[in-house]
Amino acid sequence: MIGTVPRRRPRHQGRRAFAMAHGALATVIAAAMLAVLAPAAAQAGNPITRLAAGPIAATTHCNPNLTAEQYVTTAGARTDYCMAYYMDGGNPETGDDTYKTTVDNPEGFLATSDTSPQCKLVDFAPERADAARCDPSMQTGSGEARVRVVVAGLTIQQTVPVKMWNLEHAPDAVAGVGLELAPNLGGIDLDHTKLVSYTNLRPNPNVGLRTTIEGMPRTTTIAGIKAPIAIDGFFLRFWGSKTDHPTLPQSFALLGSDCTKDQVTTLTTTSYSGDTQSASAKYRLTDCANVPFGIKATVETTERRPDVPTGTKVTVSVDQNFEPRVTSNLKSTTLTMPAGLELGAQVASGDPLELCTDEQFKWDSTEPVGCPAGSRVADVDIVSPLQANPFKGAGYLGVQKAPGDLPQVFIVGEFNSSPGAPRVKLKGQLAIDDQGRLTTTLSDLPQVLFEKFSLTFRGGDHAPMQTPRQCGTTEGQLVATPSNGNAPVIQALPLTIDQDCIDPNAFSPTMSITSSNPVAGGRGVTTVKVERPDRQARFSKMVVNLPQGILSDLKLATECPQADGDAGNCPASSRIGTMTALSGVGPAPYTVKGDVYLRERDPGSVASLLISAPVRFGPVDLGRLNLPARIELRPEDLGLRLYSDVPQRFKGLPLSLRSFQVDLDRPDFAMNPTNCDPLSSSSLFTSDTGATANVAGSFQVSGCEALGFDPKLAFKLSGQMGDGDKPGIDVTVSLPGTRGSNIKTTSVLMPPGLSADLKQVPRACPQANWDAGTCAPTAVIGTVEGRLAITDEQLTGTLSMVKIEGRTLPSIGMQFTGRFASKLLGGIAIDKATGQLVTQFQNVPDVPLVELALHLGGGPDAPLFSTADLCQQTPKMVGTFLGQSGATATRTVTAPCSAAYATYARPRITKKGSLRNGLTLKVSPPAAQKLSVVRVAIPNGVSVKGSARTKARLIKGTKLRLIGTRTIGASVPSAGASSSTVKLPKGTFSFTRTALKKKKLVVSVRLGYTGGGRDVVPLTVWR
Repeated sequence: MIGTVPRRRPRHQGRRAFAMAHGALATVIAAAMLAVLAPAAAQAGNPITRLAAGPIAATTHCNPNLTAEQYVTTAGARTDYCMAYYMDGGNPETGDDTYKTTVDNPEGFLATSDTSPQCKLVDFAPERADAARCDPSMQTGSGEARVRVVVAGLTIQQTVPVKMWNLEHAPDAVAGVGLELAPNLGGIDLDHTKLVSYTNLRPNPNVGLRTTIEGMPRTTTIAGIKAPIAIDGFFLRFWGSKTDHPTLPQSFALLGSDCTKDQVTTLTTTSYSGDTQSASAKYRLTDCANVPFGIKATVETTERRPDVPTGTKVTVSVDQNFEPRVTSNLKSTTLTMPAGLELGAQVASGDPLELCTDEQFKWDSTEPVGCPAGSRVADVDIVSPLQANPFKGAGYLGVQKAPGDLPQVFIVGEFNSSPGAPRVKLKGQLAIDDQGRLTTTLSDLPQVLFEKFSLTFRGGDHAPMQTPRQCGTTEGQLVATPSNGNAPVIQALPLTIDQDCIDPNAFSPTMSITSSNPVAGGRGVTTVKVERPDRQARFSKMVVNLPQGILSDLKLATECPQADGDAGNCPASSRIGTMTALSGVGPAPYTVKGDVYLRERDPGSVASLLISAPVRFGPVDLGRLNLPARIELRPEDLGLRLYSDVPQRFKGLPLSLRSFQVDLDRPDFAMNPTNCDPLSSSSLFTSDTGATANVAGSFQVSGCEALGFDPKLAFKLSGQMGDGDKPGIDVTVSLPGTRGSNIKTTSVLMPPGLSADLKQVPRACPQANWDAGTCAPTAVIGTVEGRLAITDEQLTGTLSMVKIEGRTLPSIGMQFTGRFASKLLGGIAIDKATGQLVTQFQNVPDVPLVELALHLGGGPDAPLFSTADLCQQTPKMVGTFLGQSGATATRTVTAPCSAAYATYARPRITKKGSLRNGLTLKVSPPAAQKLSVVRVAIPNGVSVKGSARTKARLIKGTKLRLIGTRTIGASVPSAGASSSTVKLPKGTFSFTRTALKKKKLVVSVRLGYTGGGRDVVPLTVWR
């Protein structure tokens, strides 16, 4: 009755008990007393009529009529304990007599049986009828029983004294109890009856001591006559204090320390016919607040190096106190590991990691656990001051309470692995506190005294724990709540790491870019992998620059909607690749795999990705990590640049990513460059400590010579195309539908007679403003449209004049808007051989251009003007192209003037002579117009000769006037003129050295009409 979970008595002991009924009245009474220990059956004729169970003073008689006032309820006291009851007599003839009795004692009621002197079974000798040969120091209690025997109609009742001995016990029990009944009849001592029982622990949720006695004798023999026996009552006192019982070497029975709930003793009997009956008695402990409690804890690691897998031992010790009151039991604990001592993913990289289910752990059973070997992560030692040997066992990772939770911790400590061995089973919950520290909470702990509890996590490459990332001392804490109701005790748990220290800012990642089909223009699996050495700072941010020309065919995948991406439900049509990462520390990190999706793009990006991976450490499923990434076009070369933040933790656990690999494996999705030169790019990685690293990535393909290269060129003119007009022009470059080389450079020789209007140069945007994106709208001179083979979306943008420092002619800047927002700067030059205008783009990005159309409008503000009638001969354009593969192509195309030009109303200007030898200009307005203004602007490097008076005389002689210093105006009647002639005689002008070197110069003739409107006609004349 002082044990826990009942243990069935061995068969030979039952036979011995039966053998003790040998015909003498003493034997009859002894057998009856054995039955008293097993209460009567649950038939109506054999009820438990009265039960008392509780702590009493040494001077109080133990009997079933005890009242609450007679109990001594001081918590933790070393007080005698009484268990007494009455029963109606059972009837063996009807099977109503008792076969088995079980006593479940209150939680926290224990005894020092295993550490007190124990009587050997051979000395107790249950098979003999003489007195037990146990030393008096081994007696742990006393009592009496009331037995009724009916012989030949004669009823014999007697109170029988009982001695309780502390016996050696089998490995399957926590204690052994020997009950010795010494009957006396009329002053004559009769044969002794002895019973051996064992005590064990009953299972959760109310762990306590349980005693079971089975196979009670049903008859005895008196004077050769077989007679039935019945039990009327049984009273048993367990001794408590050594002070009250001097023969005890140490105090024996002890009370619990929880005053919040009733202390319940339950008596259950089973008859031979199978009927059961139960009865309970209760009391409430008092004065729990004064029960002593002291606790301490330590954390030790096998490794004192930072950032490595480590074995870890957590030890919790309770300062045990036995006199006059025992130490309080523990109600709950929360153990917080020192900062940085954390669970690592490497635990799942060795033998398969498994989780133990509730059915396998059998928390509410005393059976051995059936947890799989792969779920065992720790060894357990529990040392109790009440037991000579420790409870040994294991810690297992248990199933998650809910998806995304950290796993539970299942802990079992046992005497041995046999089915009936005493076991303690605990359930804990792992969590992460607000400081990122790992916590383990054990709640509703069984009321079993212990003085040391050790949980040792395995070490090695696959250790579940990893040390802090840098040397120093970090701190955790133990919060221990005693069952006495007092405030929790909080103790700091320091951990010092001081060996083989490392630089916490060390950060030297590497990057590689490869293709499964490294052929120019080919399509295969493009792989980008970044790595960092072990024991270095973690990735925090990545800015990955891919070498120019590494692209993806966006037409082959759909975009995952934002909401679906956030929920981790992207369709298969948006999947473009695989992610593989290594997580953990040490030489055996854990491999994590996920998927890469094309996601609805973020504003300002050319594309967005979603990397979605299940965060699983073996079977521990913490949910899906959805990591967004943004892809932009680099402004300097229009290559792809990927931005991504790298999480450090998920659900509080460190990810400790060692490498990160993306394989774009959707068929035909990834595209190679068409340039076979060695390509490189520099990517920027930032660590969680703030350290940065610029990492070069190289890439090269082969087979460029096999690529085709067939660019097409077309143009057309529009608007005014006569001498001095300002026409518009459209130029189209295309690469129709082949997987050949992309264009690298273009050089287009404009049609003869088409030149740049230098007077528009002031509109040009300074290059600094162009680079910053702050050009004025007046710099825009046209539009651009295009298509790429990798998308169905149209390219749109503007053409602007850009002023390059040190250059006379402006450059042309293409600025695309929308998804493919980017810039490309080209130059304008004069061909030395022909004097024709040349436009050049020297660094066209390696992209699969299908078509690019440039439109420059005509009219007064047009950037171009004609120096001759463009339609006097068919306009011709010559394009020279260099492919990324190194191939070249020249295309010469013509653009006939449209029929509309023939009917277009325009002024006519004829010229005769030269500026040096005399120049005559005859101006005719368009039909139905009259001239109101005629002015000629003199080019740079040319000026009127002589003093101001001489200049006035020369001009006056020709009926012209000088306006300012550089404009000559002709006299026109106020009503308008149908024509006007400007005569500039020989000797009118002088020339600078620069002007003297030129054969032709450009004058600008400005005309106004009486009907409104104006024209500006650039006119090329001989010097």
